Amino acid sequence: MANSLELESLVNKLISTYLLKGIQPDDLATALFEEEYEEFIITKNRTTDVLVVKLSFFEINDEDISTLHKFRYTYEMSTKTLIKIEQSIGAGKFKIQWDRSIVIQELMSSIGNLISPEDFKKMYLDNLPKDVSSKLYLVA
Repeated sequence: MANSLELESLVNKLISTYLLKGIQPDDLATALFEEEYEEFIITKNRTTDVLVVKLSFFEINDEDISTLHKFRYTYEMSTKTLIKIEQSIGAGKFKIQWDRSIVIQELMSSIGNLISPEDFKKMYLDNLPKDVSSKLYLVA
């Protein structure tokens, strides 16, 4: 029974990951009105179908020391879907905070540990709407 509940939870997370597009650039832009924000840059690369939003802000800690935080949000332009979030603090390098492909890979691996791919397809993929199931079939 525990495996059944765990499996259902993992499948729900996988479906949510596919259905939710993530925070959108216009939502990020509203933060610019806050005093801490310094920069907002949008770059498009039509060749790779990628849109990158970079923003930076200063955060003041308890000792009144100001630290620059930079975020880089990467989107797939054709689907308007967030695919990666990276962060840099101070002079540090950007580090991945969230990556859609890694999340999907980890969820699929966890599901694979609980159920065979054939059973997964029969139990879940065959019962989903076509537009969702076709995307999941590609990774299953």
